[in-house]
Amino acid sequence: MQVLSSGGIAVKRFDTQICVWIVRCIVAGFMAVLCSRGALAQYARYPTISGEARSIETSSMPRWAMMDFSLRSRTEGQTAVNQDRDKSAVYDLTRVRVGLRVEPAQWLNLYVQAQDAHALGLAKEQTAGNMKDTFDLRQALVSLRSGRMQLMVGRQPLRFADERLVGISDWTNVSRTFDGIVFRTEGDTRLTLFSSSVVNISPESFDRSAAGLHFHGALVSIDKAVPKTAIEPFVFVKTFSGVKSPLQKSSQETEATFGAFVAGNLPGRFFYRVTGALQRGSYAGQSIDAGGLIVRAGYTMEKVRWKPESSLEYDYATGDDGSDPTKRKTFDQLYPSNHNAFGLTDIFGWQNMKQRRVGVTVAPRKGLTVTAEAESLHLATVRDGVYSGGGGVLAAPGTKGFLSDDLGTGFDVYAKYITGNFVTNIGVGHYSPGAAVKDTDAGVPQTIAFLSFTYRFRLHSGDKGMKANHHHLPVGESNDR
Repeated sequence: MQVLSSGGIAVKRFDTQICVWIVRCIVAGFMAVLCSRGALAQYARYPTISGEARSIETSSMPRWAMMDFSLRSRTEGQTAVNQDRDKSAVYDLTRVRVGLRVEPAQWLNLYVQAQDAHALGLAKEQTAGNMKDTFDLRQALVSLRSGRMQLMVGRQPLRFADERLVGISDWTNVSRTFDGIVFRTEGDTRLTLFSSSVVNISPESFDRSAAGLHFHGALVSIDKAVPKTAIEPFVFVKTFSGVKSPLQKSSQETEATFGAFVAGNLPGRFFYRVTGALQRGSYAGQSIDAGGLIVRAGYTMEKVRWKPESSLEYDYATGDDGSDPTKRKTFDQLYPSNHNAFGLTDIFGWQNMKQRRVGVTVAPRKGLTVTAEAESLHLATVRDGVYSGGGGVLAAPGTKGFLSDDLGTGFDVYAKYITGNFVTNIGVGHYSPGAAVKDTDAGVPQTIAFLSFTYRFRLHSGDKGMKANHHHLPVGESNDR
């Protein structure tokens, strides 16, 4: 259902219907999760894929093969679709994935996965590129293994650390994959090397990797060098031909992003997560000089009922103030999983951005968590643009810049319930624009509510070797998440 008229009684009535639908959705979803039984693992925050895939043994499957299935349906109610205050919609995002894994030998593994994704009830002009992809090839790769070394060649997902720089963006209906080659080792200290190109989604035709765009990287994952601490230094290199800058009409981009992700637990049930990155290189005659920082810390009360966890987060990404035309200072967020990074409405990206966020999570019962978060969003510099979650420009500054750095505030409440291989997500988020964008196309209040169900299962012959052999799985994928 959608409204295309502007203003008037029709819009008011539809907004009322949206509100009623939101309330019904929340009540129905919370009643469902509170009345369910048999919950398993406790919720892990996005972007981790939670829940187990149901294991089904069948004699029709050969011992050297296994099939996996993933079914997801998410109903969303949204006001101000695409930042248009006069358009609201209720629609359903459906996604079906079918994969086949073949293992003719212990050192050889082949995997192919098809995907069919649709946005039901949403007009074509309102359907984003990451919502629809009619039956296409999501993964196709060959995995070779020798001892603790693995080589994977083909179309595959890449996800590292907290996914704020490189991730699969699984909240989107289509998700992200790369065409490339990945080498990795196993152990307490692990090395990952890759060379790839991101796959562009073509809703009505075959998906292909981006021509002229190449993405390479090296990461070292260190688990035991420091007690209760994981350290992951990284370097990513992106090259792209045909970019434009104020200095040159068209030229080459060569950008290096280097930094580290650090996660650890402190005495007294405190924890922290830090991602820091610097960017250097050249962009059509400009030198790149940018950086970003994410700091999150919190405390978990394990011995208190519902085990409440409180957290504070600060995000920063540089913007370009225009003071030196020979330098490009806007941080490039690369290929992140941006969902809920700056609120559930997913309006903004990690570029020219400052955010302060506070959150509380409780676990009323096994498998169920409920989270409430509030965020305050600001521009790093008023002389650079406002960027979307996909990296595009939502609003450009005037000749004197924006009059304020205040992008606005957000408030979100959401819950996840895991009962074996069935996962329920429900939530509502609201964004209120600040003084910086109130007079722009980005300055539109927005509310989104969702109710999502995911079910995953796999078919195999019951052979212990194939069922237990997980070491050929592609980077970022797991049979038990």
